Amino acid sequence: MARTQDLRVDDFRDNEGNLFGLTPTHGWVKPRTVVLHSKTFRNTLEGTLPNGSELEFAVPWSAPTSHAIKPGKGILESFLQMATMSEAEIHRFASRFGPLFVCSRVEERPDEGLIFESCDVWRYFSASMTALLQIAGDIHLGQPCASAKWQPIGNVPPLLCAKKNLAIDWINPSAADGEKEWVLLAVASQLKTNRHPTVWAGLLNALLLLGRVRTFVELGGRRGAQRPRLAFSGSSLLSFLALQVSLLASRHDAFALCSYCNSTFTPGKRAPKSGQRSFCPACRADGAPVRVAQRARRARLSRKT
Repeated sequence: MARTQDLRVDDFRDNEGNLFGLTPTHGWVKPRTVVLHSKTFRNTLEGTLPNGSELEFAVPWSAPTSHAIKPGKGILESFLQMATMSEAEIHRFASRFGPLFVCSRVEERPDEGLIFESCDVWRYFSASMTALLQIAGDIHLGQPCASAKWQPIGNVPPLLCAKKNLAIDWINPSAADGEKEWVLLAVASQLKTNRHPTVWAGLLNALLLLGRVRTFVELGGRRGAQRPRLAFSGSSLLSFLALQVSLLASRHDAFALCSYCNSTFTPGKRAPKSGQRSFCPACRADGAPVRVAQRARRARLSRKT
């Protein structure tokens, strides 16, 4: 897919032209099938598909790791273009990378769940993430946040606004429901007086809540030689997207956890693979990789004797 042609978003590309951080992230389960239900005039007469065209994902409750979707460099950039793409193109992308799990309708089956999501919601979050990065560009340049750039965020689909009891815990917003917090801030951004960096930061935090972004412990490597590692996003498409947008917007290229001193650092050319040890520059210069490898070798030899 072609690159975005947004100069303010292009400011966040790395030296290789990528919109992609190197932070270790989860893979997620690939849907078995993805069906596009396009709304027609007949649906209007029958009162079906009231929220417009929608995607139906059949997602297994469990699947082998070989069927997991691996995060890649082009996912975020492709998603940022969904706002102007046709339903067929959204369906093609969703078939590869799964549901967003935002404002979804779920039907449970014995071995899978059916997830229904509105194409309008997909377009909305694509436009909103682009807007958040555009506003970030102004903030980093010390310029006023251009009012027009907020418009896509304020155009909340009726389906999202339909949720009842939109209340927020202002003392502890991290405990609030992500959808509710997003909608409240997005609706508030419709007023020009609310279009300032504090609301922008709140929207990014709400996006992280929506994606359930937090630190996860996972096991990587071959069976029998698995090692725990930390991943910094949940096992879903939106979790990966939310983390990448937040890293870009805050000008953090990436971060990883040192296997020796447990401090965070920015990896060099790529994120550590699942189960792979990673070392910060200071520990690497101090010879920590050699010491850790020797320790692991002695442990293997002692188990054999």
